[in-house]
Amino acid sequence: MPSTKQCSKCKASFECKNDEGGCWCENYTLSLDALKELKAKFDNCLCPECLAEYAIINPVDPLIL
Repeated sequence: MPSTKQCSKCKASFECKNDEGGCWCENYTLSLDALKELKAKFDNCLCPECLAEYAIINPVDPLIL
């Protein structure tokens, strides 16, 4: 069952399904450096908005006309 957590960065409430799998956070890709920084700065999960700040952005291929 999902739990409600408080973001360690901004204190916003968000839903977490980490204990059961299929959590929204599994959709983010983080570099090793970003993971190290998050572990050093925060003691628990971040909300989707804050975690997105640390995620690797996968650029979309431009359309070739």
